[in-house]
Amino acid sequence: MIVHSLQLDNLRSFKSTELTGFSKNINVLIGKNNSGKSTILKSINLLQQLKSLDNDDIRINENNAFVKLGIFPNDNDQFLRTLKTFNYRPNMDYLEFELNKNISNGIPKIYNKEQSNEFSILILEDYKIISEEPFNNIIFFSSKRFTTPLRINIGSNISKSIEDNFNNFVSKIDSLNYGTKQHDEYIEVCHKIFGKEILPHQIRDGKILGLTIGDDNNFVDIKNMGDGTIHILGLIYYLVTAKDKIFIIEEIENYLHPKALKDLLEIIKVKSKSNQFFITTHSNIVAQELLLDTDNKLFRIDMEYIDKIPTSTIVKLNNYIERFDCFREMGYELNDFNLWEAWLILEESSAETFINQYFIPWYHPSLIGKLRTISSGGISKVTNRLEALVSMFIYQHLTPIYKNKAWIMIDGDAEGRKYHKEFLDSFCENSDDQWNRENFILLREFNFEKYYPEQFQEAVDIALSDKNIKREKKKELLKIVIEWTESNIEEAKKQFAISAKEIIDILKNISEKL
Repeated sequence: MIVHSLQLDNLRSFKSTELTGFSKNINVLIGKNNSGKSTILKSINLLQQLKSLDNDDIRINENNAFVKLGIFPNDNDQFLRTLKTFNYRPNMDYLEFELNKNISNGIPKIYNKEQSNEFSILILEDYKIISEEPFNNIIFFSSKRFTTPLRINIGSNISKSIEDNFNNFVSKIDSLNYGTKQHDEYIEVCHKIFGKEILPHQIRDGKILGLTIGDDNNFVDIKNMGDGTIHILGLIYYLVTAKDKIFIIEEIENYLHPKALKDLLEIIKVKSKSNQFFITTHSNIVAQELLLDTDNKLFRIDMEYIDKIPTSTIVKLNNYIERFDCFREMGYELNDFNLWEAWLILEESSAETFINQYFIPWYHPSLIGKLRTISSGGISKVTNRLEALVSMFIYQHLTPIYKNKAWIMIDGDAEGRKYHKEFLDSFCENSDDQWNRENFILLREFNFEKYYPEQFQEAVDIALSDKNIKREKKKELLKIVIEWTESNIEEAKKQFAISAKEIIDILKNISEKL
């Protein structure tokens, strides 16, 4: 089956919410702690439980709560076939399950939407939950799913049972017959995530799970491995075996380092072609990896206090900008996504050297990892650098994010003034996507070396006086100033704070804008 829609009324922190258009593949839910993500997942899990709601589910000051789930059934929905009063037809439109507190005898209702758009109501009086595979609809991995000592006895009845812990997983994994496609895939995934297979090992009274080391007779008992190992192992088992199921996974990033997490997400993307996933996360890695496919959906859940009562809302985020803004509000910054917050295009490498190595760390350390400096290697190449940067923004569809997040700083000589006017004409007045004039900075001094401390200015004038050897002299002088700076850090801080005040103030302005 596929969950198509969800309607909640007075359920916990949700006053009234109606959502349609879930992806049949992967749905990612993000939001701050206690925003209502778990409530959404537990509402979907009612498809497995099919039970009436209780008092704890009802919103404060209300008498009843209401959940309606719209689903598309398919031929493999075994639970529908067990209904004596339900004439199952694979080509029906869709079904809606209604669950609330005031249903007679606590029995849910099922709505069959016919082609006429009218609903017939069936009371599920003769339906009994079958808590064993393959009749389960949902595979639910709660972040609070607890682990009890694993049962060492194995058998078909044990391996097929559906429980809210992992204590029968020795039997489940033992049921993967050696040499089958599922067994081979399980071994392959174990190697990706753990570096080695975790298999049942025979002991006197039964079997236990362990990490194989050396020959087959040596292993590390799973109870002596990390707390999250059994959680991930359980998910691996279901990913390998499940088909036409709905996976509900809370905070999938728990227990995994980034490499293993990315490997697991790749497997989920493959398995989403035959299963539907609802995954909550706080991780930008999870969102980035799972949302590369445009068929997958991202939903944002927010909570605010209205009349002192927590009230949640859920909306679908339709484009990259909405998704990015959501993660920014959750506390992520561009550098958390391996992206720079802004760029500073410079004319010469000497300016980049001092800005990166000294001015930012000394005076504005908040720019570390955020401001990417680019040396153009001459005024004539600044335009090319800027045009390439703007093209990258447009290509990546990031223009609204990065608009006015690039600064261009050039020397104040005659050539610099000429190019400065061209920049203003090209990117401000005559540009379809106009940038702020303040982003194009023309320095007061005609060379960056004029911002060296006073004691070096005589050498600066000599280096700049002969155009034929100016580049070589500037390199020699740069080396001398760096050596002095490294040997006199505190004094250099004081002197550059005076001599390079204009540039330090520019960095301050950029820092404030970010």
